[in-house]
Amino acid sequence: MIRRKHYKKLKEISIIENDNISPFLLALSILSLYFFKSSKSKDLVWNTPYHGRDFGEDTHNMLGMFVNMMPLRLKYKGELTFKDYLLYVKSVLKKRFVSWKIVF
Repeated sequence: MIRRKHYKKLKEISIIENDNISPFLLALSILSLYFFKSSKSKDLVWNTPYHGRDFGEDTHNMLGMFVNMMPLRLKYKGELTFKDYLLYVKSVLKKRFVSWKIVF
């Protein structure tokens, strides 16, 4: 999705390294900004997959693919810089990882 040379360039300008931004978080931020701009919407719900094997010891020995979807609600704030928006998306993602067992 993001080419290695572009990712290295972003690392050089320290957007990623100082704030511990993963490639997934960077891609999510860029794509969400693209959809905000193209749809002219201020509110977006993005579903992202995550593993679903944390339901006790019974599922650890089972074969199969356990994948759940986790909705992330992102709001567009035009006054934020790109770095601030990255940190905002990171905080939304962290909050969802804490409460991933809550079903919608």
